[in-house]
Amino acid sequence: MHIHATKDDQVTAIFFDATIPRHIMTLPKPTKRATNVDIFKVEGYCIRMYPARPSGINESFTAIDFMPGGHGLKHRTYSDMSVLVNDLPRIDGVNLPIGIVHLPTSDGNSLVGTIHDWCDTDLHTLMKHEDVELIDVYKILVSVAKTLEKLHEVGWAHTDIKPYNILVNLVGGEDEKGPREYHTFVADVDSIHRIGCLGEGNGTGCYMSPEMMSNHAIFPEADWWAFANMIHECFLDGEDVMSCAAVKLVGEDTHDYLEIIAEAIVELDTAIDAESDDFDREVKMIVREILIHRPSSVLSLLERLEEYLTEN
Repeated sequence: MHIHATKDDQVTAIFFDATIPRHIMTLPKPTKRATNVDIFKVEGYCIRMYPARPSGINESFTAIDFMPGGHGLKHRTYSDMSVLVNDLPRIDGVNLPIGIVHLPTSDGNSLVGTIHDWCDTDLHTLMKHEDVELIDVYKILVSVAKTLEKLHEVGWAHTDIKPYNILVNLVGGEDEKGPREYHTFVADVDSIHRIGCLGEGNGTGCYMSPEMMSNHAIFPEADWWAFANMIHECFLDGEDVMSCAAVKLVGEDTHDYLEIIAEAIVELDTAIDAESDDFDREVKMIVREILIHRPSSVLSLLERLEEYLTEN
């Protein structure tokens, strides 16, 4: 269910910061639409609107599986949501909610959502539409890896790392003084789980690690599995290692999914042997090492690419 916003669609904005008064925001047309969320830019904020189960229009409205730790926010009040959001780690580089909104619908239900600081774009869009240098993509990935390490250190895993969930603010360049810089933030924090919780099918197709697909406990290695696919996608013509189409075909059949992973690794080995470009070969070797050896950190592996990029 999506919002078909008109000039009359208004949401009640409730910020976790008590110094900001509750007020009404008028929704424009969505800036972006995904499968289960509409994204709006309103008053300099990002509003992520989710479909809601039937509820009243007061503070006891119902949110769909929101956050954190896989427990969701079904049948929660504003107070419950505030407590759970405040329980999330306050880490630089994580785009945490700063408030919530709710919108009544004509069928008697509510649409509920979260308020975030607005960012200019996401990594997927940046790679597709902007003239961005590979060295800058490398710096973005390093920044994301450092943020994930901080998240892991305090006992949380993201579980849905992909280019769409890496938000980017553009600073400087062209008409502004100084070179262009890219400030990055890890978004979609409703996927965050405490390390050790069950995967519960979280994640996105080809980025999902084997333990997430099979509903086993989540550890930092699950994020690095997704990160490896993102490295491959960012540096090698927009292709990830695992096939989204194949993952969708097998559905919940973990055995078939593991077979697909094995086939993908074999194909990656073949691609490494046939690769003539030194940088591309190094990217594929790093991706292979992460997927096979499942390290608890990838920064040292990622930094192997810097020499190639600075030389060129």
